[in-house]
Amino acid sequence: MTFSQRYKNDSIGDTSFFVFTINDALRENLFRPIKVYTFRTFRVETSEETYNEHLLKIWTDYFKKSAEDFESEKNLKDYVLNHLNTAIWYEVYELIEFLITEYESEVNIPSYKEYCTALNNTLRKHNSPYRIFESRFVMVTTKNEDNVIVELFERLERGKWQLDKARLHFNSIILSRKNGDYAEIINDSMSMLNEVVTAFKPDNPSLELLINQINEVRPYNPVNPIIKNLATLFSNGFRVEENVKYEDAKLIFTLCSSMCNFLIDAVITREYSDFTFIEE
Repeated sequence: MTFSQRYKNDSIGDTSFFVFTINDALRENLFRPIKVYTFRTFRVETSEETYNEHLLKIWTDYFKKSAEDFESEKNLKDYVLNHLNTAIWYEVYELIEFLITEYESEVNIPSYKEYCTALNNTLRKHNSPYRIFESRFVMVTTKNEDNVIVELFERLERGKWQLDKARLHFNSIILSRKNGDYAEIINDSMSMLNEVVTAFKPDNPSLELLINQINEVRPYNPVNPIIKNLATLFSNGFRVEENVKYEDAKLIFTLCSSMCNFLIDAVITREYSDFTFIEE
C-alpha cells in the first residue's frame, strides 16, 4: 500500500492541517540526504552497472518515463529536486519511500540506517508529522501504538544512553515481525525492557507500579493473562515458545516500548527519584 493510499484521506483520524501538507523548508532540505545517499553513497557502495540500473529504475518505475528518454544522472537529480519542490505533498513522501526501499535492497544495512536517520532528523527538524519506520512513513502526531514504538526507535537510534543491547533486541523484534515470528517478538520485547531497566538501576524496582502508570497504550483487555502477570513473568525470565497471536505480540511490544519510554522520561525529567541512571 502506497503512502497516499494510507494517509491522503481524512480517515486517519487527525485532520489538523499540517498532517496534509508539507512546508517549503522541508521540501528543500529533504533533497540533501537524498543527494548524499541515493546518488553519492549508492554509487560508492555498489557497482557502476548496479548504480546505472538504479537510476534508470527511478526514472521508469517511479516517474513512469520511457527508458529512451533518460539522459543522465544530472538530469535525474534535477527531476527529483523539481518533484520535491512542486509535487503534491503526499507524492513527496511516496518518492522518498520508493528511494529508501530501493536503497535497502541494494546497499548494506548500516548505510541504509544512516540514510533513514538523516531523513528522520530532517523531518523532525522541520516539524513533519511523519517518520520513516520499517522502510515506510508512519504518522506520529497522535498517541497511538505506532507512535509509542517510533518514539522508542528514535531514542535508541540517537545512542544518547548506554542502551546498545536494548537497540539490538528492538531490531530483532522488527525482523521477527517481518518473518511472522510472534513468540520471539514477545521474548525480545521482555529482554529489551530488561536491558533498559538494568541500565537505569532501579533502587526499588516495581514493574507493577510502572504498568499502572503507563497510559499511552489504551485500551487493552485488563484481564489478558500475559499483561496481568507481566511483572512476575518478567522477573522469572519468562519465555514464550509458540501459539502466539499477532495481537498479543503487538500488545506486549507496545507495552514494553511504552515502559522503556517511561523509564527514559524518568531519567530526563529526574521526576522519579527511585531511578538513577548508571553513568559509564
